[in-house]
Amino acid sequence: EDAAGQAYLLQLIVEVFADVYHLDTLEKILSTCAQVHWSVDLKPLTQHLLRRLTSFLADSRSGDGVEISPRDVFGFFHSHLKQLHGRPRTSATPLSSLLELQLELCMYVLALNTGQDSCMELLRSTVALLQAP
Repeated sequence: EDAAGQAYLLQLIVEVFADVYHLDTLEKILSTCAQVHWSVDLKPLTQHLLRRLTSFLADSRSGDGVEISPRDVFGFFHSHLKQLHGRPRTSATPLSSLLELQLELCMYVLALNTGQDSCMELLRSTVALLQAP
């Protein structure tokens, strides 16, 4: 369990492959992220991937070859963030990092107008995160 190696490989995958590939494999990518060693800080990677996909989806609003809806992408990231909330609080997953990821997902919701339900889900999970011991 080489934490640095795991982090490096995930970073390479996110950097090397195109946004369309990430949309097609998003569930697998986020599932893999959830399985890395708990000492790996996933905030920079998750934040970067979410920003890239937000920009890509906003630019391709006409649906040019995009087969996944912004609402589905929200669901995948929201589930991923809930898993991150369950990780032990360490220097790799401090509350501030988790809140920054919640904010990033909120920016995604606002940029792509995924609906009021998305906003409410996000707010509920943020409240739960703040109330957790």
